[in-house]
Amino acid sequence: MSRVGKKPIVIPSGVETKIAPGKITVKGPLGTLSRSYGSELSIERTGDTLVCKVANEEARPMHGTLRALVAKLTGWDMASKS
Repeated sequence: MSRVGKKPIVIPSGVETKIAPGKITVKGPLGTLSRSYGSELSIERTGDTLVCKVANEEARPMHGTLRALVAKLTGWDMASKS
């Protein structure tokens, strides 16, 4: 498994997430962004964190990529640097 993909994403305050099968929508103070992903990947929300999961070996290359893309959608990377 990807080390990047295993890291949880903390959702900053003021950001709302909606998770549907194959799609995540993030709404924040600057607008709304959406991202589609394959059925072999999933995103689980626990409290104020998101965790990306992989269903099979064939999807492993996309595990870390999905986590990085979702982190950018939530603004997590920017919030952690300030």
